Amino acid sequence: MAKGGYRNIRVPESSSVEIEEEVTSMLPTANTLTLNKTALVKSNYSNVVSTNFTELTPPPIPEEETVSVSQFFRLYDQLFYDIPPEGEINTHEFLIRRSTEYIGFTEETPEEIQALLDEITNLRRNLLDTEQEVLDLRNQLSNQ
Repeated sequence: MAKGGYRNIRVPESSSVEIEEEVTSMLPTANTLTLNKTALVKSNYSNVVSTNFTELTPPPIPEEETVSVSQFFRLYDQLFYDIPPEGEINTHEFLIRRSTEYIGFTEETPEEIQALLDEITNLRRNLLDTEQEVLDLRNQLSNQ
């Protein structure tokens, strides 16, 4: 029991210890007061409490793992048949839609496709007519 003042307390070598100390006042009318405190052993203090100023600095920005284009296509080839064909995200359909938007490709309407097919047909007719004219001219020259 301490009678006020400073008291040097030795504790076992552990990181912390619970100390109970009863302090009695020297005044005749005072009550007895029991104090409980947890103290750190000085030799283990640096193992328990960080003395660096890490809390005052912002945390480091996590580094993202980057994948090169060649690595991406290698992974894509490996995962090709594991990727679902259709769906909103993470599918072949999603990749096609996203790549189409990126390169600015617009899908042709049936009317535009028919117009192009008609033009191809007309060009083939013109080519046949021209080839026929060439044959006719050759025949005329050979008969002379």
